[in-house]
Amino acid sequence: ATTVMGASKKTGGEDEGLKGDVASQLKQLGLAAGGAGGEHAFDDFAPAANKAPKQQKKVQGILKDEGPKKQAGEHAQPQPSKGRGKQQEQANKHAPSSKAPAGKKGPHQEDGLPEGEAKREWNSGAGPRPGAGGQSKSLLTQPSVWYVAAAEMPRLATPEGAAPAALLSEEKIEELRNRCEGILANEAAAFERELKRRNLADYKWIMQVKRSGTTSDKVAAITLQVQESVVANLSSLDTLISWVQKRKGGREVVRQAIEALQELFCSVLLPDRKLVHFEQQPLHLLPAGKEGSKYLLWWYLEDQIKVRYNLLIAALEECSRDNLDFLKDRATKAIYQLLVKKPEGEAKLLAALVNKLGDPNRKIASKSGYLLSQLLLQHPVMKPIVAREVERFLFRPGLQSRARYYAIVFLNQLPLSHKEKEGGPALARRLVDLYFTMFRMIVEGQVGSAAEVGKAQSATGRRWLSTYGRRSAKMSSERPRRQRRGAMGRLQASSPRPRSLCPPRSPRQQCLRRWMPACCLR
Repeated sequence: ATTVMGASKKTGGEDEGLKGDVASQLKQLGLAAGGAGGEHAFDDFAPAANKAPKQQKKVQGILKDEGPKKQAGEHAQPQPSKGRGKQQEQANKHAPSSKAPAGKKGPHQEDGLPEGEAKREWNSGAGPRPGAGGQSKSLLTQPSVWYVAAAEMPRLATPEGAAPAALLSEEKIEELRNRCEGILANEAAAFERELKRRNLADYKWIMQVKRSGTTSDKVAAITLQVQESVVANLSSLDTLISWVQKRKGGREVVRQAIEALQELFCSVLLPDRKLVHFEQQPLHLLPAGKEGSKYLLWWYLEDQIKVRYNLLIAALEECSRDNLDFLKDRATKAIYQLLVKKPEGEAKLLAALVNKLGDPNRKIASKSGYLLSQLLLQHPVMKPIVAREVERFLFRPGLQSRARYYAIVFLNQLPLSHKEKEGGPALARRLVDLYFTMFRMIVEGQVGSAAEVGKAQSATGRRWLSTYGRRSAKMSSERPRRQRRGAMGRLQASSPRPRSLCPPRSPRQQCLRRWMPACCLR
């Protein structure tokens, strides 16, 4: 019992020492006054615990964490002197107050400027204002497919007395283009800020992958960005198109870029209509304010997508003429997919696909005919258009017989119909006329193997004439004079008799004397 009593006294003494240390810390922090302390200051169930200020609760939490350290033997910091505390209080009393009286504000305090300083207007040409630069809000409320959002905009009504778009000056159109470029830059900055705010780790990963990732990772990152917001990622789209144009880095890089661009243009970039250039939009009906900026944004974006799509078509045509059969096959498939799914640029795509009928590789030429047949199965209305393009291909000068054969085979397999929108009887008559015309040209030797033989013979003749023709013509023109001179010389040398006494010669003798040397005649 005595041992228990001693232990309890020792514990009570340690508690008293701990309370003294806490009190000294509160005095040092200026929280030792009033009835906020007391014997229940550290009691969580005390009645006054709920009325303690928040700052005091935070201090209590800090002191609770420091309690074990105090018990381990650490000493409290020395208390500040009373005289120094009084001097500090007097300085605080006599210090001028920086707060204005309630209800009274200086002339520029609403703008966050001190009283006596005038507000200065910021020059926008010098860049964004410090503290607010690049923080302008996006015009788009939520990310969506651009042509869906543009279709939701109300149609512009033509006001009375409005000038048509064709009468707008080039300076005005160029000014609107510069404004659109600023809007696109603002949207790109807003998209980047939003990406950082949502998930900073994803943003850093995408930037790292675009700088130093593998080709597959780069293509995946760029595709994700363009799918999320094409308005803010036109530069990423340009990167993919440049990979297809240059065809550097290996055929696998070009293949992945072609597949990514095909997916992007078919899913999120091209609408189910033909695109319109910026100059062809109703610029004279443009409203003012934020609504007008939205119209400019969609019109300019449509123009930029059209330009980039034409670049992609030209790059695919170049890839279809590449030396590698792998690239030619992949580019031909991409041309077919774009032609089937979207109407934009269909004339160029159809010409490129028909042109592959004359490819030196038999597999690619046969496959292009199969793809044209599949195109007509999905779009039967295009039968007259495709037949006209193949007819133009048939009568192309210098076409090989194998290419002409694949074209005739395709036309022979063309499914005909009585429907007028699919060509009807007119298409059938046109094909029959085409067959007879081609048959007549082959029989006459204008096309086919006979024409090639005739061309070879004519080329041989022209080559012989260019080599020996001039020399033979010159000799024939000079021959009579030389013959006369030679005959007279031989006559004078053979006989001193005058010419009137010479016996006449027969035509055979005259011919021999003309062409045979004098030694043979003797």
